[in-house]
Amino acid sequence: MLRIIADTIRAKTLTASLIPVLTSHFIFNGTLWVTLFAALSACSIQIGTNLYNDAQDLKSGVDTTERLGPKRATHLGIASPETVKFASHLFFIISVLLGIPLVIEGGLPVLLVGILSVFLGYAYTGALGVNLSRSGIADLAVLIFFGIVPLTVLSYIHTGVVKESAWLFGLGFGFLSNALLSINNIRDLKTDKIAGRKTVPIRIGEKKAKIL
Repeated sequence: MLRIIADTIRAKTLTASLIPVLTSHFIFNGTLWVTLFAALSACSIQIGTNLYNDAQDLKSGVDTTERLGPKRATHLGIASPETVKFASHLFFIISVLLGIPLVIEGGLPVLLVGILSVFLGYAYTGALGVNLSRSGIADLAVLIFFGIVPLTVLSYIHTGVVKESAWLFGLGFGFLSNALLSINNIRDLKTDKIAGRKTVPIRIGEKKAKIL
């Protein structure tokens, strides 16, 4: 059961949220409590997004018996999409609560980024009338919000300014996270195509996607 839970929240991919936050702590001589709250909030948003994604993918027919990769609780019938969505909402609420001290410390810019992050977490797979993963726009969102945003925002909170190095490190981590997304989309190319998705590998083809 623990293995299923870990696969459902995609625990192995949470480094995409953790490493930019930890890097910011060291290169900007950060405050420990800021790093802790930022790391937990970022992971909560990612888990919330993953859970909502799984519930939506099962309901929309993207996840079928032909699905490759780690099994999910919804896919195995262990938990209903409604239950998984409820868990998703809880993680988004946790991320917001953990973000409050960061907003107090960083002010309005941090609040706006936090609101947009939660919105995009829901919008990744179809909430609020938007579906980033279906159209292929998710790659750009991942580049920005798993790379540029955490580095620049934490640079601002830790130092009071957005340092130039934050943009460079942010791009690096954003491209790494996009590599994760690309591997996932290449693996799911066949079932995604049947489900009507237009991910980058579907748009440019498997061979070019592997090169990318």
